[in-house]
Amino acid sequence: MRRRSSTGVLKPKGRATVWQRLSKGKKLIVVVFLVWLIQALPKWYVALTADGLLSARIMKVFITPQSESRNDKDQAQ
Repeated sequence: MRRRSSTGVLKPKGRATVWQRLSKGKKLIVVVFLVWLIQALPKWYVALTADGLLSARIMKVFITPQSESRNDKDQAQ
């Protein structure tokens, strides 16, 4: 990951060079992950720092699978 300059000193390659060498598929995975992370961080922050009841309700939305969530709603009615 490092290259030698004309003086023989090791210089790190830039992030742009690493990004350019990635395949299109890996770039897509990185971009999708970053978008997910940007959306998820505020939600998880609120869920973890909220008071007990609110935190439990928020976490249930993110952790409970959709099928279980639907069953809970059906039983409540």
